[in-house]
Amino acid sequence: MLQKIYANIIKVTQLILETIMLFKKLRCITDEYSYGHTPEQIWPFIINPLALQSFESESCYEIESLSDNLGVAGSKWTERHIAEVCAGDVFEWTVTIADAPNVYQITSLQHGLQQTATCTLILNEFGCTLRQELTFTPIFSKSIKSMLGLWAMLATGLLVKFADDKEETMAWFQNLETAINETDNS
Repeated sequence: MLQKIYANIIKVTQLILETIMLFKKLRCITDEYSYGHTPEQIWPFIINPLALQSFESESCYEIESLSDNLGVAGSKWTERHIAEVCAGDVFEWTVTIADAPNVYQITSLQHGLQQTATCTLILNEFGCTLRQELTFTPIFSKSIKSMLGLWAMLATGLLVKFADDKEETMAWFQNLETAINETDNS
């Protein structure tokens, strides 16, 4: 009898862990790119929102209220979206981790989601790898309709599917590399 209960507890625990892993996959985007540069060479670019925006092929937002102390935990800026699809959306980003030149993390709350973007620089034999992870976490919001809609998109994987543009991300990584090379050559 006790063995049967123990076996059921193990099955339930495995089901819970599988669900957690599936949910992480549904709410997280991870991309990596290897550079022939040191973390110290890349760091100034990844902590600067204006630089990051310039690496995008088509920027759909404007940056406002930029803190003077970029790269320091607690610094903030505002991103106002102007593209037709998301016009009027406002993201207030806060630096939550600034461990130079290893890990840089920012978070923003919007319509029932917390977005966390983490850039990790990992040394390798040729320079370093930049791992970029974007995680969406459901939170409670005053706008119940928007919140529930985003939660449904998150639970079904649609939010990550729409947000995960590998071609755009690869172009962004390459544009960053070009900017670093231009800085090194000047």
